[in-house]
Amino acid sequence: MLNWPDEAVSHRDAANQWHQAGSNLCLDFHGDPVNAGIVILSDGNHHMALNETVAGFVADRPKATVFYSTVPPSVNALILRDRQLRMGNLVLTVDPDILIGPPPFFAKLDDHSDFGAAKPFARGRGSMLLVAKDNPKGIHSILDLARDDVRLFISNPETEGVSYQGYADTLRRVAAAWDIEDDFLDPANGRLTYGECIHHREAPTAVAEGRVDVAVVYTHLALRYCRIFPDLFERVELTPEDAEHDLLGLEGCSEALAALHKDAGSMAQKFFDYLDSRRVAEIYSYHGLDRGGEPRPAVSVGGG
Repeated sequence: MLNWPDEAVSHRDAANQWHQAGSNLCLDFHGDPVNAGIVILSDGNHHMALNETVAGFVADRPKATVFYSTVPPSVNALILRDRQLRMGNLVLTVDPDILIGPPPFFAKLDDHSDFGAAKPFARGRGSMLLVAKDNPKGIHSILDLARDDVRLFISNPETEGVSYQGYADTLRRVAAAWDIEDDFLDPANGRLTYGECIHHREAPTAVAEGRVDVAVVYTHLALRYCRIFPDLFERVELTPEDAEHDLLGLEGCSEALAALHKDAGSMAQKFFDYLDSRRVAEIYSYHGLDRGGEPRPAVSVGGG
């Protein structure tokens, strides 16, 4: 199991820390939901940038308390539906002030008119391949995914449909551009491994444990893994280094929108506005993402 760095929002979250690796370990719910003045349900692929964003906001406002998730949109949708989160035998009441997620997540929330229009929040810079340090299988591009000795990890098409579809479409398009078959995406080949639910934790773990040889992940996730685990991972571009034709635009990008509850308090409103600040843009840029995204009409959540 990877020894993930601490992602506590502030020193107030560090007291009495306990977990049992393998059975009781919670990485993607952050803060105190009981006393939080701001509750955020967010998708998880930009978790490292969101953590720094929340930490910076709290550092400047000692009275601010934040609880936030960094889980797949499908999980957040269930939390939003039930206003509850169950982890094992622990049940927490969660009433979100801010939602962050990809456009398909918002498109399905047609019965939640209590949130306002969603604004473009963050956009990724494509996808890459993640391999073990020193690249033992000599994987240098998508061409190597067609080899019989290369095992690939990809997010789960059922529990993480948005990321899976983005990754799969990207791999198919790039494979077609290089005139190779995309059989590596066929689970019948015995070389494809799906994640279970949270691929931004599962993908590097599968590579580190040697269960797969390569994982397809967003560029910013590959950057994150190589920064925090420099002795374990390397990044590989999807296209060969000596590419003679331009594949710009073929690599799929992640996208996130953000929406505020219509009855959110003043502190949640301040955080929502803070997302548009230059400081947050710099944080996201450092982590390999762009703030905002392509110009597009605001997305109404539930007709709000």
